[in-house]
Amino acid sequence: MNVNHLHYYRYRHINCFIAQYLSELLDKGIPVDYLFYDSYIDTDVIMNEIIVNGETRWAMQARTLKDISIIGIHILHRYFPNLLSAYPYMKNKFEENKIVYLWVSQSFIPHLAHLPSGIHSIGIQGYEETEKSFIISDVPGLVGHSYDERHIQDAFDKLEEEYKFIYYLYDKEYSFPEETIQLLISDFEYNFMNINEDLTLYDRVIELLSNPPLNRDEQEILYTHLENVFAVVAGSRYFLSKFFKITRYSDIDQLIEISKLSENIQNILRKAIVGGNITKYNVEEKIMKLKSLEQENIKTIKELIIHKREQYENNNETQNKSQSMAVDIGLKYKSIDLNRGKLEWVDVIQDEYLYGYEIFIDDKWCGSTLLNSYELVNLNYDTSYHIRVRVKNFSGYIEQYNDSVTIHTGNKRMNIALGKPVYCSSEETSIFTKENVNNGIDGTRWGSVVGSDQEWICIDLLETARIQRVVLNWESHAKCYTIDVSDDNVTWETIIVNNHGVGGVEEFNNLQNIDCRYIRMNGLMRGTTWGYSLWDFEVYAV
Repeated sequence: MNVNHLHYYRYRHINCFIAQYLSELLDKGIPVDYLFYDSYIDTDVIMNEIIVNGETRWAMQARTLKDISIIGIHILHRYFPNLLSAYPYMKNKFEENKIVYLWVSQSFIPHLAHLPSGIHSIGIQGYEETEKSFIISDVPGLVGHSYDERHIQDAFDKLEEEYKFIYYLYDKEYSFPEETIQLLISDFEYNFMNINEDLTLYDRVIELLSNPPLNRDEQEILYTHLENVFAVVAGSRYFLSKFFKITRYSDIDQLIEISKLSENIQNILRKAIVGGNITKYNVEEKIMKLKSLEQENIKTIKELIIHKREQYENNNETQNKSQSMAVDIGLKYKSIDLNRGKLEWVDVIQDEYLYGYEIFIDDKWCGSTLLNSYELVNLNYDTSYHIRVRVKNFSGYIEQYNDSVTIHTGNKRMNIALGKPVYCSSEETSIFTKENVNNGIDGTRWGSVVGSDQEWICIDLLETARIQRVVLNWESHAKCYTIDVSDDNVTWETIIVNNHGVGGVEEFNNLQNIDCRYIRMNGLMRGTTWGYSLWDFEVYAV
């Protein structure tokens, strides 16, 4: 890890999982400071989570860095029942120079074993075959350290099933154009104008410090929670100051002053945690000054936003009045599945900041996005819809920029494979079973064992049917495979040969004179390093 990045971690205000991949983003040179557009955390939220609910080491909760798909980077993950089963997958990622991330049980990791039992996220940078050890990172304190593989195996295998995933950053679609930056600025302005704080957090903290519990253990718990409060305040305001700096939005002196003062109070409370006397530090006076700075900061930023909005309106009033004719934004719909598809259109570029795009289905609001694409899900089958996209900024809808399209979803009733008996050569785990390919439930899949090419999955249609269409929805695809049919599940006839499988949804339409009871996908060569995996295996009759 670059030592120049350590200041991102100084306040301990973000969770360990985000902390790990933040380091990778920074090392790649990605300007993450733009992503701090919503890093301001209301003090009401901080008080409710830490003081009222008593959360232990509560981390800053915001969209910041949780969803980085807006810049074309996706946090992908895959389930494994134990770490040994993940080795081929992990080694494949290491060959691609990827860092993988996983949750571990702290008790089995040497540098974490002294902490209370719990889970923690670490990064793994590589594997040393001769030493049978992993190269791990646990930013900001530990980078490039070797641990015997048994430590990592035990730490992963003892987790609850819900945490047994391997993660990595998929960044092949990374893009950070100026248009995205403007949209982030717009989102910041909108969110900040909705802040309505009374800042009673600081009054409550003073009250707690004025009447601390007599029991030493209870004192330690109190001071630990209060240290957490000021860690989040300091880190939240510090991240926002970095957003202001990189966007050249404006210099808000109060943000840095608030961060420094909060850090000062945080350090005083750390002394109190270990039993130090803090009466000489005038903590209450510092907290009241902090509250005053927060009030001034909110007022200053809101005034700045209002001023900028007035500038936008004045600068574009003449231009907006002259733009009375509707502009086609090239709206298109691409079907992904029978009841799911993706809308795409050309980005609208304006001098003033856009608030975003709003999507309407049959004149009813459906959702909004900052991107120039939107996925429609859970539509009704065999149904026509009128879709409209409207462009919006702070002044309202830009009426001349809008477009519409009429779509018709597929007919699911014709999927004669739905719910029928399924047979297969193998199953990856007890979770990814063969029945998942035709249960009609989104997000479930079948997987074959890892590392085998000769694998198959077969559906019994229960009666002879004349089929005209087959759809395979891959999670982990076959490069070479055949589609075979049979009347008795013994003698097979190949009806489709595909030696150039690419994954995703692969459809075979307009099949002629195919009568069968059984139909199977017969895998010959994998297109990935693990096994075959299908979300759906659909069959449609004449």
